[in-house]
Amino acid sequence: MKAIVFSGPSVSREAVTALKGVAWRPPVSQGDVYRAAKTSPRAIAIIDGFFDSVPSVWHKEILWAMSRGIRMFGASSMGALRAAELHQFGMRGVGEIFEKYRDGTLEDDDEVAVLHGPAELGYTPLSVPMVNARSTIENAVEDAVIGEPAGGKLTAAAKSIFFQDRQWAAVVHRAHLAGVDAAELTAFEQWLPGGERDLKRQDAEALLAELSTFLASEMKEMRCDFDFEWTVMWDTVAAGSGGGPPRDDKGCEIGIDQLIIDELRLSPRRFEQFSSRARLKQMALREAGRARIGIESAKIRKQLHRLRESLNLYSRAQLEAWLDKNDWTPERLEQALEDEQRYRSVTARLDDIDDQVLLDELRFDGAYEALKESAQTKQAVMSAHPTQFVNTPAQLVAWYFEKHLGEPIPVDIDGYLLEIGIRERKYFYRMIERQYRFEFATNSESQYNSSE
Repeated sequence: MKAIVFSGPSVSREAVTALKGVAWRPPVSQGDVYRAAKTSPRAIAIIDGFFDSVPSVWHKEILWAMSRGIRMFGASSMGALRAAELHQFGMRGVGEIFEKYRDGTLEDDDEVAVLHGPAELGYTPLSVPMVNARSTIENAVEDAVIGEPAGGKLTAAAKSIFFQDRQWAAVVHRAHLAGVDAAELTAFEQWLPGGERDLKRQDAEALLAELSTFLASEMKEMRCDFDFEWTVMWDTVAAGSGGGPPRDDKGCEIGIDQLIIDELRLSPRRFEQFSSRARLKQMALREAGRARIGIESAKIRKQLHRLRESLNLYSRAQLEAWLDKNDWTPERLEQALEDEQRYRSVTARLDDIDDQVLLDELRFDGAYEALKESAQTKQAVMSAHPTQFVNTPAQLVAWYFEKHLGEPIPVDIDGYLLEIGIRERKYFYRMIERQYRFEFATNSESQYNSSE
């Protein structure tokens, strides 16, 4: 999935999904952009959104999405409003309605508000939005269907009607009461079927065209020139927005991300394992936001080096192929590495893990008995073979990683030790020396028995 578009009455779902790699979502409400951004699309476009029935999309979640490198587009309705308010931060506004809000020609939210049908009927518009009424009346004046005075009174009549009740018949009736000539109103009504202008739809279609051009380009993910500020209110939204994007219960197509997670759910133990790790990381990242933990480029480079070592991605071609198979871009990988650094910075501030808590987890997992048996067996073998070795720490480290684990020696040994809960190298040397002695004794005994 390359982009997500929130739309309803302004432009149809079919028009959105006709674009390759673009997923449709219903009109946006609070928390929807945050959830969409967590799926890491290249772009998110807001066209329609809810105003009064549910909380509206929050500026902060749009800023958060942009801080994650996601391009934000807006037009037509709620999208035009938010783009006008956030264009200075990098949100891309498209169309005439956006420009009028940006320049102050339009100010009221009800200019784009519209009553519409349910999702089952495709959010069919049931009233005339004020921006469409203004544009239509201006066209009627330009076409000399009505004069400017009549146009002004028709516009005032339309503005005076509550947005849910705004219909052309009601507008014409109020204009008649305001003294507009009946002949002009008749001419306007006869012209209306072919002359009415749907400005909201035009702007929405312009956004889809611009989004399509962007997706076909090689433009990289955006880099914001602002620092996202973590606040108590934002923490509340982030913590309570739920874990995933809208699913098929809202008529949305299930994307590949959700299909992959559904595959994982078919293996409950693996799902529990990965979801627990993800939840802990999510909590740590919220804490990192509150603590304003920054990024250190040197640590990012070390993390990337460790990743490439662990996955045998030694050449650039291997790394690029791996990114492609995992539906990642270099920019998204960099963002993930930054998150990983923040996560590690938070966990490094915590106290050492309580041994009993860790042992309890092993018991819950069913791994305790096997590890206990292994430890006791090793202890018994070493007691029977008390030979002392004179291996240097460097020799032990080389043996442990290259022969025992079959991996290259980590570039950052101290960082590796912190990951496994060891703060002193001497303890690590003693631990791997015990393993070396155990394997030496076991192998020697095996060779002795096989030679008899």
